[in-house]
Amino acid sequence: MIQKTRLLVLIIFITLFSSISVAEVVEEVVAVVNDEIITYSEIMNAQTQWIQEYKSKMSGEELETAIKEMKKNLLKNLIDRKVIISKAKQKNYDL
Repeated sequence: MIQKTRLLVLIIFITLFSSISVAEVVEEVVAVVNDEIITYSEIMNAQTQWIQEYKSKMSGEELETAIKEMKKNLLKNLIDRKVIISKAKQKNYDL
């Protein structure tokens, strides 16, 4: 009887910890603006779009400088955008 109980506890223990180790972060929240979130993937998507835009218009040192500046300001710009959209919704503007 004790052997069966030990075996059952061991099976439960292994099942619980194997499912916990499989869990992964689906999305990382970087900022919350009012009720809106900004995720890591949202930042990366915006960054990719800006880099493509810059590459079509610039090259060399100018491109590198523009990308550095964009990366430095990207989160702030996304936050500002969320704030503006939130204010527009509060005033019932069509978006």
